[in-house]
Amino acid sequence: MSNGASTQSIRNLQPGEYLCLQGEDSNEIFVLRSGSLHIYVVDSDGPGAVRPERVDSEGMLVGVVDTAGAFIGEIGAILREPRSASIRVSDDGPAQVMVIDLRGKGFDATVMQNPKIGFSLSKTIAQRLGMTSHSINRIDSLSLKAKGFLEETARSLYEMIDELDKAAQAAQKELPLLAEAKQMESCQIGRMVSKYGSLPMDIYGTIGVPFSAHHTIYHNRIYQKKAGGEPAPQPAGDPKPGVAAFNPGDVICPDKSIDKSMYFLLAGKLEVFVGMRAIETLQEKGAIFGENAIFGELERSSGVRALTEVHAMPVPAAQIEPYMMKKPPLVVHTLKMFAKRLPLLNATMMKSAQQMSQLVSLLGNGPEGCLTALEALAPRIKSETADLGDAAAPFAAKAESLLSDLASGFEMINQEYEQICSDTGFRPKSYGGADSAQPFAAPKFNFATKIEELETLDSEHINFVLNPKKDQFRACSVEFGHIELLKQAKVAEASWNEFIFGRIINYGESFPSQFLVFDMTPGAQKFDRDYVLRSLQFFVERAEQEVALVYKDGAICEVIHIPDHISVEGEEVADESVINEIIAAFRKDPSDRENLAKLNALYWDMIIGVVQKKLPRVKDNIIPFEEKDLQLINFGLLDPEFLRDDSNVPAQMAEDKKFSPGEGHPLGYIYLTDMLQDVYKQAFGQNELDKLEEDKKKAEAEFKACQDRIRAIVKGRSDMVMSFPGGQNAAKFVQQLDGIVVKTAVLDRKMKSGQSITMDEREKIKQIKNMKTQIAAHIMKYITTLKGRVSEDQLTQFRTIGEELEGRVLEELKLQDELAKKTQKINDHIRAMKTMSIKQKENVYKNEIIRIKKYVLMTAKKCKMDSASVLVGVKDIATKTRVRDIINLFLADNVDPEIFDSAQTRIKQLGLPTVMLVPGSGNSVYDWEKHMFIVPLIPEKTLDESIANAFVEFHWDMDEDKSMRESYGEMKIYKKLSITKLKQQLTKDYLVWATQESKGWKKLDKEVRPWFQVKIGKQKLDKV
Repeated sequence: MSNGASTQSIRNLQPGEYLCLQGEDSNEIFVLRSGSLHIYVVDSDGPGAVRPERVDSEGMLVGVVDTAGAFIGEIGAILREPRSASIRVSDDGPAQVMVIDLRGKGFDATVMQNPKIGFSLSKTIAQRLGMTSHSINRIDSLSLKAKGFLEETARSLYEMIDELDKAAQAAQKELPLLAEAKQMESCQIGRMVSKYGSLPMDIYGTIGVPFSAHHTIYHNRIYQKKAGGEPAPQPAGDPKPGVAAFNPGDVICPDKSIDKSMYFLLAGKLEVFVGMRAIETLQEKGAIFGENAIFGELERSSGVRALTEVHAMPVPAAQIEPYMMKKPPLVVHTLKMFAKRLPLLNATMMKSAQQMSQLVSLLGNGPEGCLTALEALAPRIKSETADLGDAAAPFAAKAESLLSDLASGFEMINQEYEQICSDTGFRPKSYGGADSAQPFAAPKFNFATKIEELETLDSEHINFVLNPKKDQFRACSVEFGHIELLKQAKVAEASWNEFIFGRIINYGESFPSQFLVFDMTPGAQKFDRDYVLRSLQFFVERAEQEVALVYKDGAICEVIHIPDHISVEGEEVADESVINEIIAAFRKDPSDRENLAKLNALYWDMIIGVVQKKLPRVKDNIIPFEEKDLQLINFGLLDPEFLRDDSNVPAQMAEDKKFSPGEGHPLGYIYLTDMLQDVYKQAFGQNELDKLEEDKKKAEAEFKACQDRIRAIVKGRSDMVMSFPGGQNAAKFVQQLDGIVVKTAVLDRKMKSGQSITMDEREKIKQIKNMKTQIAAHIMKYITTLKGRVSEDQLTQFRTIGEELEGRVLEELKLQDELAKKTQKINDHIRAMKTMSIKQKENVYKNEIIRIKKYVLMTAKKCKMDSASVLVGVKDIATKTRVRDIINLFLADNVDPEIFDSAQTRIKQLGLPTVMLVPGSGNSVYDWEKHMFIVPLIPEKTLDESIANAFVEFHWDMDEDKSMRESYGEMKIYKKLSITKLKQQLTKDYLVWATQESKGWKKLDKEVRPWFQVKIGKQKLDKV
């Protein structure tokens, strides 16, 4: 290189020798002259170079350079940062490299003087990007395969254990293995999967990783390095001539495609992704994408997606080289874009591989693996359930079947896993105790001191410390370690032992998308399980979390389903005398706001009281609600006298009795009593019984059809022989043979099923088989005499019908067994239903009513309203008709036609959501757990705005890749809004879009309107 900016030397290396180590200063780049070099990366645990021994034990192979003249070690030099990888000589032989020692700006100056060097380096890096991307896709593909298999098996295991538990309770037997099985991680995972359908990949990546090492898994935006350069502005107006425009969500450069143009970002924001993983956000003005167009037919190793509206300057592939040769700084800029992406991709590959390893371990022979669990449980289920009698057999068979399927399936997955590990050099990271992983240095951060402030933190995940004794809470970024967190939180050292550590993990905005993580053993401090439960109580009173992962000694020890352990506020129900006393006080002085508040607070206790009285009188699975009960539960109408004189409520209630959603309307509409009726059928087994009886009817129909066919075959064979010459005598032999076929099949099936056979039965089988042989010989002899007298087709038909008879007899026996099993299952289910006491039923209803109460109180709280469930002084309420009309407006083709798109995973699994109207005040919400919209009868402002809020929540929760909220939040006018404020603004804009813009009134901001047209209205806009 020129200008005295660098010196060159030759270095000879032996097999296995390191050329450079990750974390070292990057003052040199290398050119391979001979041999082969391997590039390795490890998880970075702080500044400074990594040790060779660590690379040997943990290094992951991300590239191989074996072409003479290829550059290597250039990333750090290009970016002027410490080396992002270690380079080691292959074990196959020595290597020789040219070492170019760089000083100052010598490297940039050389590329400026000779841009072809920049092109050569760019192509080298692009090839490495392709190799790494290919590995990430392989890894993620296996991870998804293992995740699907794990969830399916864990769900089946959990359901089997749950059914076994019910069978043991029905038989009043105690099985010690049940308590152990329920604590197994595979069973706990199965329970979560059974409830939520699926779990985020990061949850599986967490299990087995110490809490203190989670910074390698979770990332947030509380602390984020600012990108260099000037941020690209948001597009304003139409693009200029020659500028390309893209809408939010457009995939501009698909993965594995050939770039035809290279683009320079002028305005907007994009995302680089590999498979299902986002790698990098492009938002710097002048950022380059579509850069593979430089290299002709080279396939892309990643995709590029628009997060917001984007304006970019395209340069066709044929013009790129001459264009860039005139602008050497552009070559340097392009080279740095490539160089920046490679370390990001390597880090993603490490994370992907570790998640893959965790999933394979959880599926297979890991300490908490599903295969390990089933290998331990299957023999115990067979040996320890004898007291259950015949009821035990299906469970033992199910366990063996699960084990067999898992063992064979895991073998294939493990083979692929070992091949990937061999190809990439990945070695699963072995974690020691909780203290073994070093935390990142803590950045400065102003702590939130109130739980309410959490929702304003623009973050993916949040660390916290909590003292549940004094309700002291501090939150910060996940990059903090234990001690740093306490110091930054300004917690006195004397009180450290009272604070438990945890993390809130966000996967969406509404219930149950938040998970909690607690670390019971941070360093020398230890907490017991009760302390975790006290901490959970703190959250339950303020938020909506339902699941907690609890860590002990660096590993996950329990998955806690919070409602199973924590009492929810209001669970103690006021007795009838207290309720009557408060009602009387309110009648005496309706103007007393304190009495009104007490009345509203007791509304839900009144509902529980009504249900408790009705449960003993249930007939035909219908709770006998009277008219006054319907008025109280569905509308909150305690007394018509509490309404104002000009109230429309009585007329609106009467109108709703005639309600019909109308032909073609997709959604169902219910009130609280409808839900309570459904709870009875679902929770107490009636729905399951109906399903079992329907299955039995189908089995009975199949069994009867098989019997009818057997009778037809026997008669048909007899009639056919009778029609043959001399067939009258032969028909007797045929009838005898057909009877023997049935007897033989019954005894053979008994032997093959493992049932004991007596000596008399064995002798009988022998005699029958001898008789069958003799009779068959007589028939064959007779058939021989028919040749030439009966057509060959008739004889073939006779033999074919005989073969069908044997098959049908076996089928009949199989169907008979299945029918007996289904009958037994129904009888067992009915017995289990009868064992459920009234008290147990009361508790089920109590918990469900309290769950709905939480939602209704939350809707009022979010709107800063008093919760008003009892109708007092109200003129109008929401009705099914009004709600349906608003929803019809929102579903119009030019408003929000695809909100319930059947292609969405949740719609596929659960169908369309239900709409439930409930007494209360506030805006409507989407209940994730029950997949329904909850609509309070009294909206905060208008019913239109209330429904719009629920539709926005639904969109928000369905936005799994966050592209919708990202693109909305990147608009210039909303860029500074917090997540909570952004969601509120989206609700306001949605209402304007649905009620005014759809009618042609231009009310939205000119930047916001195209977003709604594309993201909500699904309209196609013209691109330039």
